[in-house]
Amino acid sequence: MAGRSFVTLNWRGPTIEVEVNEALDKVIRVMAKAIIEIAQGIVHVDTGALRASIRAMVPGQEVFFRDKQAALQQPASPIPEPARVGGLLQLLVGGTMWYALEEELRHPYMQPAVAAVQSEFDRAVEANKVK
Repeated sequence: MAGRSFVTLNWRGPTIEVEVNEALDKVIRVMAKAIIEIAQGIVHVDTGALRASIRAMVPGQEVFFRDKQAALQQPASPIPEPARVGGLLQLLVGGTMWYALEEELRHPYMQPAVAAVQSEFDRAVEANKVK
């Protein structure tokens, strides 16, 4: 029996890597969308500019508003593709008005949104599991 192999290995390493990255991309986008929707629903509203400015951004391509009218007139943008930074997929989600951080400290809207979505993470991963 020398020289015979009883095991066949079908190595799909490169294919699996692509599938995992695509699945992670989907999970990140689903989570970002949910965070945005919750944050926009609970943010303290005066003029609506901060609510309108809550969006997902790629690191290094952030857009911040000083003018409330500019934020209100900015159309809602689609969730961008996460950026690969140092081997990690990254997507930023938050309010982009100049006073967003101060408002978060006074009337939290991002922290509760992230906390609410954390329980959905396992479900999102399961739904996008690589087979």
